[in-house]
Amino acid sequence: MKVLFLRRSFLCIFVFFCSSILFGQNVSGVLVDKTSKETIPFATVQLGKNYGVITNQEGNFTINTENFTKNDSLVFSSMGYEAKSIALNDFKQDTILLAKNVEELGQVLLLNRNLTAEEIMVKVNENLSTNYNNSLTKSTVFHRQQIGNKFYKMGFEIKKAEFIDRKVRKEFNKSVDSLLDGFKNQTSRSYFSNLSEVLIGENDSQAKDSLKVRVVKGTHLVNEEKSLSTDKLQKKVMKTLLAKLKTSNTFKLKTSILTLEDSLDLSEIDLDEKKVDTIKPSQIRGQLGWILNKTADKENFDFITDYKKYDYKIESVSMFNDEPIYVISFVRATGLFSGNGRFAGTLFVSADSFAVVKAEYAFADGEQGKSLNMKFLLGIKYAEKERSGTIIFQKNENGKYSPKYVQSSEKGYGYFSRKFVLKENAPRKDRMKLKFNFTIELDFSQNEEWVFLNTEPISKSQFNDFQENEGVVEEKIEKYDPKIWDKYNVLAPTKAIREYSY
Repeated sequence: MKVLFLRRSFLCIFVFFCSSILFGQNVSGVLVDKTSKETIPFATVQLGKNYGVITNQEGNFTINTENFTKNDSLVFSSMGYEAKSIALNDFKQDTILLAKNVEELGQVLLLNRNLTAEEIMVKVNENLSTNYNNSLTKSTVFHRQQIGNKFYKMGFEIKKAEFIDRKVRKEFNKSVDSLLDGFKNQTSRSYFSNLSEVLIGENDSQAKDSLKVRVVKGTHLVNEEKSLSTDKLQKKVMKTLLAKLKTSNTFKLKTSILTLEDSLDLSEIDLDEKKVDTIKPSQIRGQLGWILNKTADKENFDFITDYKKYDYKIESVSMFNDEPIYVISFVRATGLFSGNGRFAGTLFVSADSFAVVKAEYAFADGEQGKSLNMKFLLGIKYAEKERSGTIIFQKNENGKYSPKYVQSSEKGYGYFSRKFVLKENAPRKDRMKLKFNFTIELDFSQNEEWVFLNTEPISKSQFNDFQENEGVVEEKIEKYDPKIWDKYNVLAPTKAIREYSY
């Protein structure tokens, strides 16, 4: 009897112990403004000291809770809102309402000497080197990239083909025109996602030996059959060409003065080939080196570092994590000796440390980015028409600020026109030679998001002992499956990703 009682007691304790530790897998929801009912993007969803996610641009989030108890609490916070805490055991609703944090502007300004917007920007720059320090930290970094192309003008013209009679040429042109017409005014979209462990050492974060990366997982959401690229379109044209050229010989392919192929076998062009891509630490390291130094980028972020080019205005004061925040708008300056500012937007500056904790920016009206016009010389034209972005920093245990969320997007125009020569590798008198032009015009777009999760301090020995891997094979998928990222904390998918289709 005593043994049976002990067994039952042990079983009850074990069941209670397990139920108090394990609390499901994932919790999902959407953050909404209590008054306006609008969703709240890029808000922090914290679970524990150094563990959490942020909401996506639609206010949605998903967080893995596998290693937490039912008594642990989710803390929701966003600039200008009162933080809200909900125990996992009490988390019932999918919609979390946050109330605005209304502070008296005068109260905060009295604490900070009634500084002007220009004086605040001077202090921002005086404190740049001390406020931003990512040294000896470890983060889980999630990266998502969306690429879109819209082809609205395509052309293929045979300039010379003496071996093809008029009827065959007509049929070939008709085949190619039909092929290209199927892509005109069509928009192609694909999404790249990857997750990595990232360690930052003591040196300059752009130096090779100061960043260590271990790639965990990567996916490419794409419809291979319908995806559009200049490479694929050229391959499709070559495949169509093969059906008209009855020969077993290879060809030499040239464009301008460059030889692209010495022995191109048209019969071996495989449009169904599944290319295997590997995401390597060097790729992530190269991109992060630029991102981690954004506040020192004088060309693209001169609204912080070269503040004389801009006019600033204090719009309001808000609160975030018990820290008063100046909300400052900026536009390019109108003064005679002010220089040429390229952006407009809003800065959120700590009234205590004078750190920029958030920045929203976009090209000013009429402004454009990088461009290249060698249309008549090399058949290439490129123009960046739009650029915008958001940067959010988080305050770490040492009182320094490191990136939490970085987003950038651009839109532009591209033109590609090349003259090709396809020459058969055969005796001169029997050789088939074809000259043709291939032209593409398109609008392109790109959106990138970087989320720094679970950032925590590490020791120098931890950094030195960390070993990078060789990378991971990128998994290609044609439809979003939430199970792919089920065990990881990542940025929740947008509606466009969840409903991805052509």
